[in-house]
Amino acid sequence: MSRLDKLIAELCPDGVKFMPLHEITKMSAGDRVTKANMNANDLYPAMGAGIIPTGKYSDWNRENCITISRAGAGAGSIGWHPEKFWATDVCFTAEETDENIALIKYIYYAMTAQETELKKHIYGGSMPKIDKMYLWNLLIPLPPIEVQREIVRILDAFTALQAELSAELSARKKQYEYYRDKLLTFDELGTRGGIDS
Repeated sequence: MSRLDKLIAELCPDGVKFMPLHEITKMSAGDRVTKANMNANDLYPAMGAGIIPTGKYSDWNRENCITISRAGAGAGSIGWHPEKFWATDVCFTAEETDENIALIKYIYYAMTAQETELKKHIYGGSMPKIDKMYLWNLLIPLPPIEVQREIVRILDAFTALQAELSAELSARKKQYEYYRDKLLTFDELGTRGGIDS
């Protein structure tokens, strides 16, 4: 039996309660900033319709919180941002309100587990938007804090491993391309020139 199984058996033998997202976090929209106000030399990433920054801005308005893209092609995408950043008006944010009830990183993982379902609640044709009411009332399973901490620990470890494996895969791909190109390069005389076998 794993440590997590023991914690669940001990602390929540009758299951866990579910609570709406807006009752366990501070939900809000970001603040408007245009591309014209952004500069590549500014310090803070500006987050909007997606999980990749839309640019950089000179100020920050959020840190250690979840972003949910509210409109555009990335509507419904969920991001985790431990660093200071500028949340634009094209995203919603969820911030921790009471670490004794719900850890924000745990809520992030719980939301990503429901991201596919969340994206089913996007409406609008040319400018897709997430259903704000559905998002605000998204039910989050809420085990005791000790269980939340253990889930975050486990998922953080897998996230780090995934990043390490992605970096290794990228390095191996570059290595493969280098050797492929060297092995398949011939000079005008038809002699392979490149690497020693």
